Amino acid sequence: MSYLEQITIGIPVRIDSWERKRNLLALLHYISSSGMRVHVWDAGSEECQFPDDICSKITYTYERDENLVYHKTRYVNLLLREISTPIVAIWDADIIFSLSQLEVSIQAIIERKYVMSIPYNGVVKMLSKKQSEAYILSGQRYDHLVSHDDMYARLMWRPSCGGVFVVDREKYLRSGGDNERFISWGPEDAERIRRMEILGESVHWTNGGPLYHLWHPRGENSRYSIEKLAFINRMEFIKVCSMGQNELRAYVKSW
Repeated sequence: MSYLEQITIGIPVRIDSWERKRNLLALLHYISSSGMRVHVWDAGSEECQFPDDICSKITYTYERDENLVYHKTRYVNLLLREISTPIVAIWDADIIFSLSQLEVSIQAIIERKYVMSIPYNGVVKMLSKKQSEAYILSGQRYDHLVSHDDMYARLMWRPSCGGVFVVDREKYLRSGGDNERFISWGPEDAERIRRMEILGESVHWTNGGPLYHLWHPRGENSRYSIEKLAFINRMEFIKVCSMGQNELRAYVKSW
């Protein structure tokens, strides 16, 4: 891969089920052969143990966090500040997509000066529990996903933007980084893109393949489980989207 030394994969995660750990290990197995730097930031009640062959290939940070709500945007920003490479891909633990798509995103940021790139075509394919198990048994081969693509359900029939994003680290942090006013699961993925657009930064989309989402139980942090937080998150999204460029710049500086 070109620009290998300029990219780090940042994985914010809370291990809230054995399937989540299984998915994380599958992801690490998938990307470990690429030679890219990987930093896993695990925030939960129990430290995760990895096989020796994985431990030697990643940076692992554990932070004890027993709060019911997983404040993901906070951990995204901690990763962005801790990582030193100019390009960072923030990658959810349950997500698999073609590494060639990631390379296109990296090139767009380095050569065409985008602040942010979404490294898939807006299509998310959801694997069922059995389909995810079949993928694991296949040896986590990407061609297994491609060959079974027609069998996977599509998430929503409109473009998605969650699961993974790639940024120029310093420029994104100057634009606010992730918005920590989003607590728990919510519209932070859409806000992230809309904020860049209001600030005058075009967001690049890769026209390659889809993103594949491995199955896991839907816990408190994978849905709108607390109505008060859901309302706060929605209002924050509306607030940002209603701002003009100068107002938003001032708002971001207050974070």
